[in-house]
Amino acid sequence: MEFFDAEPIANAELESFIGEKLTETQRKKLIDEMELDCSISFGEEILRMNVFSQSRGRAISMRIVKAKVPPLHQLGFSTAINKMFSYRDGLILITGPTGSGKSTTIASIIDKFNETSNQHIITIEDPIEYRFTSKRCLINQREIGKNTLSYAAALRSALREDPDIIFVGEMRDMESVSIALTAAETGHAEIAAENKTKA
Repeated sequence: MEFFDAEPIANAELESFIGEKLTETQRKKLIDEMELDCSISFGEEILRMNVFSQSRGRAISMRIVKAKVPPLHQLGFSTAINKMFSYRDGLILITGPTGSGKSTTIASIIDKFNETSNQHIITIEDPIEYRFTSKRCLINQREIGKNTLSYAAALRSALREDPDIIFVGEMRDMESVSIALTAAETGHAEIAAENKTKA
């Protein structure tokens, strides 16, 4: 963490920023649940935000997500990772603590599929971070709260949408895990992120 030699942002400024950048649905969720995970466009970049209430008012934690997906070969993996591009079913888990590069790794994997194969990819995310343009693949990105009600609902629906690859941002409950395993066992390739707490 780094501190800056500047005055703290006033609550009125934060509230103004929230009012300007959040959708009506997001503002309602923030009021109802007192916290919100979301992403917003900021120039050519995406800001991943967590807005929450604390004792002195609102607070926001923000992380910049680069608009351009880095190529997989720049992330330092061995050539063994290329084996996954021949898989047609099963479950691939990308794990690590928050901020360890799971989202970037998965985005690079999806982009590699997009460049090298003709497949239907469905992503289920909360929120969407990297935005893809279809190259050789048809890519449908769904965001929880905007395009679907829950991971479980989107996963159930995905099984009827003829996907080749399903990307699940998180598996948060037993129902989502069960549906994800069923998808992996019934001829779908599935990529999922999972937070791993630092010891």
